[in-house]
Amino acid sequence: GFLLFSLMTSCSQGRKTLDDSLMVQETIKVNFVEHMLHGNQFLKGSRILSLLSENDEALVAKVDRLLVGDDRYFVMDRRTNKLMAFDGQGKFINSTAPYMGEGPDSYLRVIDAAIDNKAKKVYVHCDAPYCIMIFDMDLKLDKKINMDYYMLEIADDDKYLYGIRARNDTN
Repeated sequence: GFLLFSLMTSCSQGRKTLDDSLMVQETIKVNFVEHMLHGNQFLKGSRILSLLSENDEALVAKVDRLLVGDDRYFVMDRRTNKLMAFDGQGKFINSTAPYMGEGPDSYLRVIDAAIDNKAKKVYVHCDAPYCIMIFDMDLKLDKKINMDYYMLEIADDDKYLYGIRARNDTN
């Protein structure tokens, strides 16, 4: 059998939403597997990595998201309000903790993160204020882009940065 679901994307054609952005509805065909999958059927492998640091910025309360790219492991921890970078051996590199605050290049709360492996950039979506902060792979800030809306999650396919945004129209 198969399962169909709708994907809402912004494009240059389609129906306008309440905030005047354009939306296109595409149908994506997904193969549905009716039996239980075991980890080895969809994982390339597994590895235990001990995260190492004497630095308090490397303390993890809860892993909300794990991102991998360019021999780096990025751990998003919303409880401690930061993204942390570790190298391929688990050694702490840096975190976004120095950017917490209320200044022009800072944030109050992290929501999600995505990696562009081709451009070697890490995108961190924040609210309060709504923005995307763009870091290099060592979590040094390149640029901050202010936004006027909130996204639930972000993802990157090395060509575009995508965001899932709650609809605010009543259609």
